[in-house]
Amino acid sequence: MSTYLKNAWYVAAWSDEIGRQLFRRLIMNDPILLYRKEDGSAVAMSNRCAHRFAPLHLGKLEGDAVSCPYHGLRYNSSGHCILNPNGNQRVPTGARLKVYPTIERYGAVWIWPGDPDQADSGLIPNLSFMEDHVSYAPVTGAMHVRANYRLIIDNLVDSAHVSTVHHDTLACESFLRATADVKVEGNTIWANLNCPPGMPSPIWRQLWEAEYGPVPGPMDHWATAGWTPASIIIQETGVTPRRIEISGR
Repeated sequence: MSTYLKNAWYVAAWSDEIGRQLFRRLIMNDPILLYRKEDGSAVAMSNRCAHRFAPLHLGKLEGDAVSCPYHGLRYNSSGHCILNPNGNQRVPTGARLKVYPTIERYGAVWIWPGDPDQADSGLIPNLSFMEDHVSYAPVTGAMHVRANYRLIIDNLVDSAHVSTVHHDTLACESFLRATADVKVEGNTIWANLNCPPGMPSPIWRQLWEAEYGPVPGPMDHWATAGWTPASIIIQETGVTPRRIEISGR
């Protein structure tokens, strides 16, 4: 059985994925139901009815409450059962769903699967560039990978594999001769490659020539990758004309 970091923020979905339709997602093997209340705020709760564990995303959204598709038990956005339409209509006192703390930030809905009392919004990494549509062109979506999530973290932080795996797109002599600098800043582990000057990779050459014309010669390269628990990776890589030290300045 896998062990996960519970006391951390996870992106449950992009903001535009969640609306007034019941939406499901599996996170750390927990089925989670997401939807928006009438005031637009996002709700994240267990996707299993407390009675017979029926999947609630197959039920109905009635106002801000969700009705189970099996026996019709209705739960409010706090996870409490508020209606039993059957028999004596007594509401079972133990019928409660787990509700996850949520924050909507940077175009995404984040959830905290662990102890709600430890859900500190300040632990969400600064991804404000995702909202800067002038300097950046954010691309959102989801990629399903048939592998353990820790292998994806390893892959994205380890830029040394670029020259072998991406040999016809990103590989260049600078990466082959790079040295790694690993450091910890706050809650983030950074793995930075110190790359000597060299000719750019095929993809960087193509981008440079499309924008500026012929490559001026060997260029400075950089590649940084930071991992913030539990599963946030920030990468920055690029090239620039070689910085020449001028005597007397």
